[in-house]
Amino acid sequence: MKRIVLSLERVPLYVDEYDKAERIYYGLEALRDTEENERISKSYYLAQLREPPSEPPIQLPYLHAVALIQVLPKHDMVREALKRLEKTGLIKSKITDFELERIKRRLINAQNWIASYAPDRYKISLLPHLTAQVLRSIDRDVIPLLKELYDKLEELEEWTEDDIKQVMMSIKRTKHQEREFFKALYLMFFGREYGPRIAPYLSFIDKSWVLNRLREVLKYYAKQE
Repeated sequence: MKRIVLSLERVPLYVDEYDKAERIYYGLEALRDTEENERISKSYYLAQLREPPSEPPIQLPYLHAVALIQVLPKHDMVREALKRLEKTGLIKSKITDFELERIKRRLINAQNWIASYAPDRYKISLLPHLTAQVLRSIDRDVIPLLKELYDKLEELEEWTEDDIKQVMMSIKRTKHQEREFFKALYLMFFGREYGPRIAPYLSFIDKSWVLNRLREVLKYYAKQE
């Protein structure tokens, strides 16, 4: 018998597996192994407490919920979450009551996980103001890259995780610059040198706020020349 060891720190991975099973059940995703595909589809169906909807419901990826819950205002959390999910394209049409309850539940679960079990790398909060220490900690070598990032983000018509990720990937950099580039981003937005994948977090923050923060850094270094 296969031994399975569960860890509460790995909850996002387990939820991702469940979401994948749901996509397989609805035919949105398929495995090459047809028997395994059928097994997962049947397992998903049997795991439901009631008959699944006839149409695939909207999925809010767990780590997106983790990111979203940490940048939302504390008041009117669900309403604000829906607005941001619509803005980033995760919600493209009117949602059902069932979907609304799923989103609420996932946000609450993500909030509880962050509070009790999440590793430190997932715990972030937006830096309200740039400090002198943060500004001095940014490697001057990546300032041209940050300028390129600013210009390309400003041109984006859609403010989604994928669009932001594509912009970041398009910026050519050395291995040293790669490390310092992301270190600079974590510092200016979260006041720390590391963190989870940054594109989902930025997609849930207002575009003008992100651009303004980048502009502040660029202005500071322009004055140092």
